[in-house]
Amino acid sequence: MPCEKDYLLIEDIASGKTNRICGEHAHLSWESDSNEVNITFITDNTQVFGGFNASYKMETRHPISICDQDFHKRSGTFTSPRYPAKYPNDHDCVFTIIAPTDHVIVVTFDHFNVEDSTACTDDYVEVSSVGIGRKQRFCGEKHGFEWISANNHAVLTFHSDHVVTKPGFSASYRVQEIENPSECGDTRLTGTSGSFTSPGFPEVYRNNIDCKYTIITDPDRIIIIIFDTLQLEADTECLHDYVELINYPETSGVRRCNEIISGNEIWTSTSNHVIVNLHTDTSLVNTGFSATYTTTVQVFTPTKIAQVTLEPCHDKQVGGMFDIITSPGFPESYPSLTQCQTLIRVPKKHKVVITLFFMDIEEYKNCEWDYVQFTDIETERSSERLCGFIDEPLVWESDSNEVRLFFHTDDMLQRTGFYGTFHAVAIEELQPFIKPY
Repeated sequence: MPCEKDYLLIEDIASGKTNRICGEHAHLSWESDSNEVNITFITDNTQVFGGFNASYKMETRHPISICDQDFHKRSGTFTSPRYPAKYPNDHDCVFTIIAPTDHVIVVTFDHFNVEDSTACTDDYVEVSSVGIGRKQRFCGEKHGFEWISANNHAVLTFHSDHVVTKPGFSASYRVQEIENPSECGDTRLTGTSGSFTSPGFPEVYRNNIDCKYTIITDPDRIIIIIFDTLQLEADTECLHDYVELINYPETSGVRRCNEIISGNEIWTSTSNHVIVNLHTDTSLVNTGFSATYTTTVQVFTPTKIAQVTLEPCHDKQVGGMFDIITSPGFPESYPSLTQCQTLIRVPKKHKVVITLFFMDIEEYKNCEWDYVQFTDIETERSSERLCGFIDEPLVWESDSNEVRLFFHTDDMLQRTGFYGTFHAVAIEELQPFIKPY
């Protein structure tokens, strides 16, 4: 191997691209693939030389973007590049849809198969309403679903990285008029994800209004609402201006009025039908709220995390159609120097769907110190190592009916750990392929 004695080792953390440099060079340049690089200088115990003098600069990376499209008609269709063939690497496509004032945009994804990753950091479709709410990302393989904008201007971004590619997506959109846009009445939301706001957001709302937002999804799903911003009249008991979250058919629910600016308020329903009420009184006003929602398969979702009896860390096996999974001793801090394996086995012809509702695990580069990881026993496909925090439920699905959960900790910081569930889902048998004539 060249450069075995003294050399400079440059490594791109994300892509693994590595170069060893030795000898004599003038004006040598090297460019990374990502935003994080390790540079290591190695010398042996023999000869010495003048060394090196280097500088670096950061440049904005511009992925290929030859697929941008703007839409101004009342309906249309768009796809990932080359669909239904696999999309290419290193592409960014921006689809901009602008509808008339007092309209929203309903986007329907008929087919969706994009490289899956935790938090959709590799390949993804990102959707947003311009100027309102938070961006939402989708990845993995999904059946047909809808997304509804909060206003008349939507942006959808398709991103692919430099490795795995998939068939991508096929989508259509339609423009839908808002009934009584100047009034605060009933708003009905039926897509699998979307966003909604108080009237006129981010301008101040009016006094003496009662707005009703109804969200309905499939019977086997629940609804997760994330408030990006919530600024109402200050009130410790939420008696004046408030947002009320109700699980239908209940008639009352949880009220929210405390200020939220950083998108850290998440509420999960217990049914597939939710009513969100906004009430304002005759006095002070504020900018209101901006929220997004998504839906997920219905499983047991605790409204309060129960105390779990402290157990030593040991290998164990769990099974059945549903159960709770936690780190050792949760919600107390997990122990140090831990290596626990849990075998999850569900009935044959089923797969395992794991949902983490809470995670607080010591975070370090590539989760090298403390982490939890899931591995399918049959296919040996694993999740990424998971550490840090999550601000919304994290879901991972197996290929077969057996999964190994591995939890590792080092000898330093101990944190709260994780809390989640697993449930069994029947694997749909593939229909035989019939060649068309």
